[in-house]
Amino acid sequence: MSFSFYIITKIRRLLSREMNILKSCVIVIRTSTYKKGIIKKKLADKLNTDSKKACEIAKESKLFNNPSSNVYSFIEELENAKKLE
Repeated sequence: MSFSFYIITKIRRLLSREMNILKSCVIVIRTSTYKKGIIKKKLADKLNTDSKKACEIAKESKLFNNPSSNVYSFIEELENAKKLE
C-alpha cells in the first residue's frame, strides 16, 4: 500500500465520520421545537434605562476593542426609527 493511498483512505474515513455527525445534527435541528425567549420586566427596564449610558461609553471606546464599541450606532438607529413612527 502506498503512502498516498493510505492518506486518501484516512481522509475518506474522517470525512465519512464528519458527514455522519453533520447528518445527526440536521436531524436534531429539524425535529426540535424552538421557543422564543422572554425578557422579564425587570431586565427590560434596566436595558431601557441604561442603554443611553452604554451608548455614551461605547462612543468613547476604541472600535472593536470592546464588544459594544460599534453596537451603539445600531441602537441609535433603532431609537431614531421609533421616533419616526
